[in-house]
Formats: sequence, C-alpha cells, structure tokens
Amino acid sequence: MATLKDASLSATGSGAELIMAVDVEIDWDRGDDEVEWEIQIRFVGDDALMRGGNDTLLVHAVPAAPRDGERRRIEVSGAGGAFDEDRGRDEVFAEVQLLARTADVRVVKTNTVEGDFSG
Repeated sequence: MATLKDASLSATGSGAELIMAVDVEIDWDRGDDEVEWEIQIRFVGDDALMRGGNDTLLVHAVPAAPRDGERRRIEVSGAGGAFDEDRGRDEVFAEVQLLARTADVRVVKTNTVEGDFSG
C-alpha cells in the first residue's frame, strides 16, 4: 500500500501573490494503480499555547496516482488571506495525508448558500 515518505512546505510571495507549495514524496506499491488516491493537505496556523490552539486555515485535496510519479508539488494560492492567521507575522505548517478513496464511503451534499464572501 502506498505511503508518504516525506513532505515539505515552502512559501513565495506575499499578499495576493502568496503561493504555498507542498512537495511530497510517495512510495507507490504494486497494485496501487487499482485504487483512487488523494493527497489531502491541511494548512494549520502554528500558534503558541498562550494564544489558543492551532487553527486549521485551509484544507486542499488533489487526486494522486502512481502514473504521476513519486514526487509531486502542489501549489495553493494565498489570495484572499486564507493564510493570514495572526493578522501580522504568520506561522503556518501543513499536515499531509495520502488517502485511498473508496466507493463505499458515504458523501452527503449540503444545501447551497449565497452571499458576498470576499475578505
């Protein structure tokens, strides 16, 4: 079964030009091409204990497959302030998971809401 060997996070730019890049290395196994895979990245604000717990800022998922190779770079835009966790100097880390998606997992869709969701 496929496993994540390594992951690293880097940031370039700032404000609307900010790009968070997650580089992952995957150890694919025989038979992994028969399963649908997903790389799930949870970006988390790294807060000191006196400021409260770490907050999840954004969850981003992309499909993955052995044919994509062992190394992947996933880039996520910071436009809109998704990574502005301290309203000043920000500290962010990422938790990365490789998940096997199965057809028997129930998905429930919510209603649609409308509004002006700009920051």
